[in-house]
Amino acid sequence: MSSASISSFISTFSSWQSKSAVSHHGETFPPASSELMDSLHDLHCSVNSVVASKINSKTPTTPSKSKKTKSRKGKKSAAAPVTTGAMFKDFGLPSKNQSSIIRELTTSLTTLISHREVSQLTDNQTSDSTSLEDFMSEVSQKSVTVSRASFLASSIYSTLISVRGAYAVGIVDVACLSTMAAMMRRYCADGVSESFEKKEEKKGKGKRQRDDKSRSNKRRRVERSNEDDREYDETEAETVDSSEPSPSFVSVSKPIQTLLSLLQSPDFANYTPDATEQIIEIVASGISISSSVASMEDSTPDHCASKDLEHKIVSAVTSAVTKQDMTMRSRHSTVVYLLRALYPLLSMSVDNKNGAKGAVAIFNSAASCLEAVVKGFETFDFKSNAQRDQDAYEQALKSAMENSNKSAAMGSVKTPLDFDSDSKRPRPVLSAILGMLQKIASSALDRSDARSRAIDLLKKCTGAMPVNESAHLMKFYCKLTMSKKANHRLFATELCGHLLLSDFLWSKHLDTGTVEGSGDGEEEEEEEDVQSAYGGTPSPKKKSKAKPKKQPLTASTSAETVIIEGLGERDPSACIPLMVLSSLSARLSDKAPGVRARAAQSVADTLNKAMANTDSDCETKNGLYWLSKSALSMSFSINDGLRKRCQFDDRAAVRKAAVQGLTSILLLAPPALLEDVEVLEERCGDPSVATRKVAAEGLTKLVEACEQESSSLEIAWARSVLPLVMDGEITCVTRVLELFKRLVLVPLVDGESNPLFMTSWRVLSRVSDEGKNAGSAKAAGGSLKQALKRVLDEESDAFVKKLMKELKTAAVDSLGLDQDDQSLSDHSYLFEKETQFMRTGAWCILEGLAGCSHKGTSNTQSSSNRNQTDTAFDLVKAVTRSKIDGGFLTSAWEKFRKLRGDDNTPDDSKHQLSASTRACLRVMAKLASLVPKAAANETLNEMKSFLLSNSINPDVIAACVSALTALSATVAKNPKEAKAVCGDWSRRIFARCEELLGMFVTSPLKASEKSSVTSVTRALFTIGEVAMVGFFADDDGRDNMEVDVKADETEWVRGMRVSPSPKLLSLVQILLPPKLPAMGADEPVHTPSTARALAFVALGKLCLRDGDLAKNCINLFARELDYDYSSSAPDSESVRSNALVVMGDLCIRYTNLVDRQLPAMAACLQDGHGKRGANSGLVRRHAVLLLSSLLLQDYVKWRGLLLQRYFAAIMDDDDSVSQLAEMTLCGPLLQKNPLLFANSFVESIFVFNACKGHPIYANAAASGDNGGGAVGFEGVQLDGFRGRSKRMNVYKLMLAHMTDEQRIGVTARLAKEVLGGALAEGSKLRAGISGSGGEPSCVAVLNDCLEILVLPEIRVGRSAATEQADADDDENRPMMTVDGPMNAQFAAAKGKLLTKMSKKHTCESVLPILVNLKNLLEKNKSPLIAPLMNFLRVIFKNWKKEAREVLANDPNLLAELEYDCKKFVLDQKSLKEKEEKSKLDLLRKAMGVGGESEIGEAGGGGGGGPLKEIGMNRADSQKARLARLAGTLADL
Repeated sequence: MSSASISSFISTFSSWQSKSAVSHHGETFPPASSELMDSLHDLHCSVNSVVASKINSKTPTTPSKSKKTKSRKGKKSAAAPVTTGAMFKDFGLPSKNQSSIIRELTTSLTTLISHREVSQLTDNQTSDSTSLEDFMSEVSQKSVTVSRASFLASSIYSTLISVRGAYAVGIVDVACLSTMAAMMRRYCADGVSESFEKKEEKKGKGKRQRDDKSRSNKRRRVERSNEDDREYDETEAETVDSSEPSPSFVSVSKPIQTLLSLLQSPDFANYTPDATEQIIEIVASGISISSSVASMEDSTPDHCASKDLEHKIVSAVTSAVTKQDMTMRSRHSTVVYLLRALYPLLSMSVDNKNGAKGAVAIFNSAASCLEAVVKGFETFDFKSNAQRDQDAYEQALKSAMENSNKSAAMGSVKTPLDFDSDSKRPRPVLSAILGMLQKIASSALDRSDARSRAIDLLKKCTGAMPVNESAHLMKFYCKLTMSKKANHRLFATELCGHLLLSDFLWSKHLDTGTVEGSGDGEEEEEEEDVQSAYGGTPSPKKKSKAKPKKQPLTASTSAETVIIEGLGERDPSACIPLMVLSSLSARLSDKAPGVRARAAQSVADTLNKAMANTDSDCETKNGLYWLSKSALSMSFSINDGLRKRCQFDDRAAVRKAAVQGLTSILLLAPPALLEDVEVLEERCGDPSVATRKVAAEGLTKLVEACEQESSSLEIAWARSVLPLVMDGEITCVTRVLELFKRLVLVPLVDGESNPLFMTSWRVLSRVSDEGKNAGSAKAAGGSLKQALKRVLDEESDAFVKKLMKELKTAAVDSLGLDQDDQSLSDHSYLFEKETQFMRTGAWCILEGLAGCSHKGTSNTQSSSNRNQTDTAFDLVKAVTRSKIDGGFLTSAWEKFRKLRGDDNTPDDSKHQLSASTRACLRVMAKLASLVPKAAANETLNEMKSFLLSNSINPDVIAACVSALTALSATVAKNPKEAKAVCGDWSRRIFARCEELLGMFVTSPLKASEKSSVTSVTRALFTIGEVAMVGFFADDDGRDNMEVDVKADETEWVRGMRVSPSPKLLSLVQILLPPKLPAMGADEPVHTPSTARALAFVALGKLCLRDGDLAKNCINLFARELDYDYSSSAPDSESVRSNALVVMGDLCIRYTNLVDRQLPAMAACLQDGHGKRGANSGLVRRHAVLLLSSLLLQDYVKWRGLLLQRYFAAIMDDDDSVSQLAEMTLCGPLLQKNPLLFANSFVESIFVFNACKGHPIYANAAASGDNGGGAVGFEGVQLDGFRGRSKRMNVYKLMLAHMTDEQRIGVTARLAKEVLGGALAEGSKLRAGISGSGGEPSCVAVLNDCLEILVLPEIRVGRSAATEQADADDDENRPMMTVDGPMNAQFAAAKGKLLTKMSKKHTCESVLPILVNLKNLLEKNKSPLIAPLMNFLRVIFKNWKKEAREVLANDPNLLAELEYDCKKFVLDQKSLKEKEEKSKLDLLRKAMGVGGESEIGEAGGGGGGGPLKEIGMNRADSQKARLARLAGTLADL
């Protein structure tokens, strides 16, 4: 092989370059000529043949090598020297001109490598020329791609530099390598378009192109007949003219594969840093190209080749940086260059063929390469490498000292990198990798998928690091959790959560932080030498003065140690795993909501997996095992942080994650504290649906985990989880039903084999016990009925049969009905805990089944409704199908009666027996048709005798009357006879009650006897229940209606009414007044409040059956609501509460009759408010519930100032009243009328300030009055300075629940009707400002208006708290539809538009009014100037530009306003400082000291004494004393 190919190429290149400069003047990339391409192909083949022949001529035997190492003179040369041109002599280059030829060759190849092909867009891309001209220029219609000449030149150059000795002859050129790297990046970016054009050209050129290509290949085949066939075939695939598209991936990858062999060459260590960096850059570009190709199609040959190349690159790079014959400095530099090349790939900033998918593939490949490099250094012997470098340095230094040119020789000796094996600083090479990982961790990773990829990379690399460097990284991650940037803290928090689940964290670093060895000072040097960026070189260690020891890097400042089971005592500030865990838990209190949410979610995830590992009975002490032990040791601090997030966080996502974490930590560290249970119970009522679901799930898990009784958890489940079956969100209801079935029903069906068998009985017992709490009986019972109905309607008959049989067995066994015991004293086993739980739970669920049982269909129902109800649960059918005899009900009733009357029954069991008795009677009323007739007749007679004897407690009377009514139909032959039986015992009971009431009224002295009062209360309760026999809420009031008996077992009694005697009515009415009438010479005595309360209830029930009686008695009920606290009669809120409830029931039945009494009912919202000694919280709560129910059902309309009374109830001093009022008003009532707050906002300002003389107040008070009387505002005091805070809270609440459009409307009304009204001549507000006969309340109205206008809640764009909670709770919403993004964009655009409208209205409409009002207030020296100037300050602060535009026509006014605003700010600041100073002086005066000296003397004097002993100075003592005094004054 001669130098003809090289000379010919250089000559052809020069000719092409000169011709192109003339013919293609001005073009950046002139096309390559055919002569140039042929010359390039010739050179390519020549170079390949020389390299191949040289490789084939190598002999592996050692003697031949030894023979070649001797010169002609017999002297040995170096071990592996390559003299200049030793390898390149085969090219036939003349020795004299060799350097110049190589220089010309390199320059020519550099120019061709940078060559690009410029082609027009395809026909498909330019079909719409009109539209293209609109947004494309002529230049943009051209596509610039990598040309064929560039690829051939790259292949030639890569082969040349891979030859041994290339660096010595100067063929390695940095500029050429840099150009080659740029070419590779370009190919990676435009590969997609080239592939598309290639397909189009293949379709368009057809047979002519294939023929031309065939002739061209034939000609070149003849010229290269002397080449190897295999080599020729590979070259032939690339032999096309320059106008053809880019070659295949296999051809493009050859230069990269050639350079991979160069990385293993000994010459590579001698390359300059710039050349080394460029070669590594080219290899990294190979990762981009191969990964993007591999991500496209799996079936193409390119895909397999790309995978193979990717594997080769990773292997070659790893071998290159870890080979033993490198110095530490060279190794470190090479790693730095590699990291610089990988960082763009890891940051996904490289353009590629396959878009986002390709970018992810490139990231994964680069991550694999980095991980492989890190693993290569995991067991690397740095100490031996450093020792070898030191020895070589000393040898070179010794040789330099012996050299004649000592100074030059000394300058060529490189100092090795400093390495101290005993130091805990990061070692060379690894310090650069640490810096790279730190840079990735601190990058702006805003997207969750990017964070996930980065976390996976960091976790793998950190795990592969040696222990020392891994510890450095962990500390950096912990430090990053305290960064000033929120996105850094977010990423570090998520990373810490993943690290805690990694085994390497615990296996490598668990032994750190021992208390005995925590005094090691060497750890503190680490931060000074860790590279903040990956491109630096570690500086040699310098001696310096001792520095003060740094504080340990941890998020917690506590110095307390923790004890880990199995390990002993550890210091969280030094133990790496505990440091990570404490850093994660510390982020629970982060100021950024996203970080708090991520921290809570990470804590929850880690604890959940730790719990799962604990439950798996795995004895392997892996990372999750130690995580659970560590979390257990730090459970107090973690629990405290999670509890606070659950209670006080305003973001739903944070609360949800905190609930999950709190549940896991409670499962991990039982038992659950009462305060934690209360928190979970509270979250079951969270505004967020997802939070409610996870709270219910958490409480259920905690109940299931308790093997023994846990009353707090079971009560919380019954009180908070079960009521969620009536939630408004269907997904929440579905989840709670699953929990109910899993916890309650399935264990009952499975029997004792289920470990939750007794737990289910205990939970049902708690549901029954909830009935004893005021206001919860209906909620608990109703929730259970709803849950049973929803579950059993969907269950199979087999499941229902098993359940019914188990319930019957439990009911019988828990009462001992299957045992023939004669003495009740032998029944002590019935009062054991488990038996009581089973008995109470069995009758509780039977009562629920009776309540949820479907009523029979009547003949009037449609066939479709019948089909829907056929599948509904029916208790009668279920008992019949289960073949259960109904006679056990009468036996149970008899046993309950005996147990309640027995003296041996424990007192603490009587309440449960009473509840079970009541449930038994209600079940009997439902299943009366299944009771045998003989047993039914016997039980009927017993019940009648008990009612006539007046010996039944009031809590059982209602159930007893219902059972008695149902049994009457069982013993009777037909409905007519049943009505006769029912009427007979009803009249007898009325007569007996009349006798008892008459004895009580005629003997007033008995009013003080407890037994007499008990007898009267039972009689009154019985009168009311018997009067309701035959009453149905949906009947029309007719008596003795004819109904279809087959419709339902109780329908036969519909319309039946037994009227009491006039005497009985008069006796009931006698008990209504506070005092009984005087009999003879006796003085009137007070009527017992219990008797009065039940008398109102009994009379109310009689009124429901008699409209005339209701008309006569309605004033009695209304008069009782207006209690005179100045009278001597005892106050009884139960009496007024019952009277109010009766009026509510009468309002539903006789709406027009009670409507006129609405003012009296509305006054109960503030019953006893402001009265000394009044305690009417029960009345106010009932008023809120009753009026809300009537308003929602449209029995009552908003009239007068009823809404303002509701707002006053929200500010009630009783928290239960205020919370209930806010929940009802801002919940269902506002949903029913969304404009409720907006339409009454301005009116409320006048009402709250008692500005009665203004027309707005008068119109509001008279609104809705149709002759029945308007609702006033008497008895409510929200005006004045004392009511200011309450008024502002109401305003904020109203504004927070308005939409942006409503806020704009409210602002307009305030400006027009209030501020504008103050400018109107002759108005009430104008008179109030000027003081000319106006009301003082007008000034208060204007002051409230100005303060409202500066509230943050009135600004457009601010969401309500409930809306924000729902917005954060993305997981409770269904998946976004196609219109979802459009809706979000529309909402965002709408928000921006409304914000602009609000800004424009404020500046153009409100600002002129403020200017005029300012002049008026200054003229009258009004105190309102301060709030007005504050509003102007806000306007000029937020909308300064817009305000200046509005006032541009009057620059003097603008300057004056700006000056006044600045002066106002300074005055307010000065006033605040004076107030603080006066408070401090007041405190000092109260302490009896005058200055610092006196305080110092009082605290111990002279800085010594007690102050010195406790470590306090005088200032600290002063602050402590002032703080104590301030607390004392606050308490007073």
